[in-house]
Amino acid sequence: MSPDWLQGTNDRISLTMFNRRTLPAAAAIWVSFALPLAQLALGEPPAPEKVSTYAPAKDLISQFDLCMQTLGELLEDAETFEAKSKSFARNSVTVVVIAQHLALHDESHDLKKAPPAIFHAASKLAEAEDYDAAQEAFATLLSLAAGETSEAAMPTWEPVVEMEPLMEQVGFLNSKLRRGVRRLKRNRDDVMRRVAVLAALSQAVMPDLSFVADKEDAPKWFALCVEMRDACGALRAATVAGDEDSAKTAVKALDQSCKACHDIFR
Repeated sequence: MSPDWLQGTNDRISLTMFNRRTLPAAAAIWVSFALPLAQLALGEPPAPEKVSTYAPAKDLISQFDLCMQTLGELLEDAETFEAKSKSFARNSVTVVVIAQHLALHDESHDLKKAPPAIFHAASKLAEAEDYDAAQEAFATLLSLAAGETSEAAMPTWEPVVEMEPLMEQVGFLNSKLRRGVRRLKRNRDDVMRRVAVLAALSQAVMPDLSFVADKEDAPKWFALCVEMRDACGALRAATVAGDEDSAKTAVKALDQSCKACHDIFR
């Protein structure tokens, strides 16, 4: 069955198409200083862990669907696209990161038929500079998400999107999580998908040293990215357990990680 938002978007653009390891916050700090010394000495990020340990495929796909729904609404007309360009940028870079992670995921999932092609189509969408280019890229992305096959090169863990909209999405998701944990049981699904994507964003920014003026500070950047990713793991564990107090503690650890990063690199 196609999601309602997808069928509506298909009608508008005349297309017929279209589904841990966790660590407590305190342990995350230890992990961030236990990164491979050889890699840190060379200014290289640590090897990524299996994606399933911090961002389950089903949660990433849930956020992918939501982002696609939002992007479809933002592309209803040129005026909306122009007026809400920041929202378009945030959602489009998020789709790129999700597609990257789904392509490199160690779990089987519904979008694994053409994940590299989805990643490249999402990248074109994020790079679109005008309404017509964005609409064309989105139509391609819709068809691939619906199951159309296309050959494309597998993405890597190299930087994939511009940092500014990505970091704005980190702040947006973090604020949503702060509110979500106040009524954890009611907001469980929302928290699960948002924390998975926030963990993915933490991994995605790790190899990008755009904000690191002094390359000798690269190990600090890598450590803070790992700390944020693993704080997401602690929040996920608390959400699975339905432990609202632990979830609030994990969100505070996330806030502290973001603040520490801003204090050094912003």
